[in-house]
Formats: sequence, C-alpha cells, structure tokens
Amino acid sequence: PMMHAEVAANDPESVTTSPHPFIRLVNDSKSAVPLTALTARYYYSKEPSGTEAFNCYWVSIGDCPVLAPTVFADATPKTSTADRYMQLSFVASAPTLAAGDAVEIHDAFYIANYPSFTQTNDYSFVTNSDFVSSEHLTIYRGGVLIWGVEP
Repeated sequence: PMMHAEVAANDPESVTTSPHPFIRLVNDSKSAVPLTALTARYYYSKEPSGTEAFNCYWVSIGDCPVLAPTVFADATPKTSTADRYMQLSFVASAPTLAAGDAVEIHDAFYIANYPSFTQTNDYSFVTNSDFVSSEHLTIYRGGVLIWGVEP
C-alpha cells in the first residue's frame, strides 16, 4: 500500500467518557505526500446523545494548528460497531509527509457533561497502548480510499 494507519488507545478502558485514539499515518510510498490531500477516519458506535467535540494534544508535524477542523458524521451504512466517524484532515498550509515518514496525532473526543462511551463495540477501537497497524482506520487521498476497510 501507499500508506497505512496505526492506532493506539491512550484510554484502553471498556467504558470511558473520552475516547483517546492516538493515530499515526505512515507514508509507505517512495515519494512525498501532501498532508492536505489526506483524510483519516476513526469509526465508533455512539451511545450517548449530544454533539461530539475534539481535543488535540499534539501533532508530530507542526503541532495542532496543522489539523483542519475535525468532522464528526454519520457512517453510511450504519453498523452495530460504527454509526459515527471522526474525520481528521489537514490545513492547506500543512507540510508534505516525506517518503517513509509518519505523522502522529494525539487526541481525544467527548460530549459536553462527559457521558460514557462503550469502546469495546467500536469498529476502530484497539486495546493496545502501543501503535499497531489497523485496517479499521481508513485513509483517503483526494477522497479516494487508499488504506483500510470501511465498516
């Protein structure tokens, strides 16, 4: 593949008020990829009602300002493990990702008043605290799926 996605759970608990999926996008190709062309999706099942909000803690390339506003949207079709997704993307001024390099995003999402999310039924959830390659995260380049399996 041209790229692959890795994920680590900074909060591996079965139930949490704030899922913390740390995400790494790895450029496996022989050429640089403009980050602004990429989007990544983390899929989950949304138990609580309310509007999701995003917290960026750190991004390895240019820190949090390189991220475009995070999009939370309904998955189509909805499944028992994925009725919503969090989509990460990059601003136009974001740097390119050199061949063989990776960008790492440390983040969390939550709903005001912090109701609980069950993570064990989330399509993209992993229990490991170290990064592991996962086809349950998807990467798109120019809107075209280049890594992962949609739920």
